[in-house]
Formats: sequence, structure tokens, C-alpha cells
Amino acid sequence: MATAFTRRYCEDSAGGHLQFTFYCDLCHRAYTAPGVEAPSEQGLFQKWKLQKAYMGAFDEAQENAKEHFNRCVKCERWVCDEDFSPDYGLCVECDRSNGKGG
Repeated sequence: MATAFTRRYCEDSAGGHLQFTFYCDLCHRAYTAPGVEAPSEQGLFQKWKLQKAYMGAFDEAQENAKEHFNRCVKCERWVCDEDFSPDYGLCVECDRSNGKGG
């Protein structure tokens, strides 16, 4: 199993597509990265091709999803824009605990 940058993610491989959804580490708001077509070839190396396609799709989805999340410099959680204070580079929980947020 692949390791995601967020604490929670899920995958959907229905309909011949590989698609991944990543969740904010605070509020669990979801972002679903664009899907990619899964290989449909049959044969000797099918499992290997599927694993390679899965990891490639996962890596691509993560890079895409990272544009929609921010990493807190204090607790290192990945959070959505709504849970991030860009002035200090902190998630809203760390911002509040530092007495900077409202």
C-alpha cells in the first residue's frame, strides 16, 4: 500500500480508472485528484503493469492534490485552505494555541 502525504486517503478503481481522494488532516474536507485510465492488457506481466500504473497514478494524484493543501510548520499536518493561516504558516489549531488566531 502506498503512503499518502495526508493522514487519510481513499482510492477508487471502478470503471477502468484509478482515482484518489485525499482528506484534510483537520476537518477531513476531501479533494479528489483527476483520474487516469488503468491498463487493460492481459498477459504474463499484467500484475506488474497494474502495480506500476497504480504507483504512477498515485504519485501523480499526490502531486496534484498537494496544490490544494498546506503543511503546518508547527505540527506538520496537511490542511485545506480553510484550516490554514498563511500569515504564520500554521493550521488554525496551532494558530489558536499560539494566541495568534481568532
